[in-house]
Amino acid sequence: REMPTIKTGIVQQEKNLAEKIKTVYATWTQGKPIQGDLKPRDALELVASFEERLGGLNSEVEGLTDAAACIDPDGELSRLPKQLSPLLEEVENLKSEWTELNKVDVDVDGLGETPFTAVVPKKIRQQLDEECMNKLKAMPDKVRQYEAWDGMNAKIKFLIKENMLIADLKTDALKDRHWAE
Repeated sequence: REMPTIKTGIVQQEKNLAEKIKTVYATWTQGKPIQGDLKPRDALELVASFEERLGGLNSEVEGLTDAAACIDPDGELSRLPKQLSPLLEEVENLKSEWTELNKVDVDVDGLGETPFTAVVPKKIRQQLDEECMNKLKAMPDKVRQYEAWDGMNAKIKFLIKENMLIADLKTDALKDRHWAE
């Protein structure tokens, strides 16, 4: 007698969760961090917030799936895990991409924190070329397909180009007295 009531409750919960999943998909589609001009640190924060949201939703789905399995052993009730798994996979892929790019960005930011008096243009060029560019080129193809990789590549190429300007400013022709006001 109680089985139809429980089954109806599970079906209703499944509809509610399906609506939540649809909302999360829409939010993710609008706000996923794939832009090339985004800082990896900011993108990782966005991915972490989506990951947290998905974690809660996934635990709800698992609970409902377990309840549905007890009542309906044939598994006809809950199809939600199949709806959620592509999104979980996409978020995980973006997280790994931004984590890899963040390693390069940290190196580039470290170069930018060098005081101008301590800058050696040849070393900066060498670090940009050998360390940063090589790390970028060594990344797997699945990371290289994202726009963010192209953005980081363009940023490093720009910095290599601008390094010539730094070299010009560091020449002996420009003495300390030229900088004094």
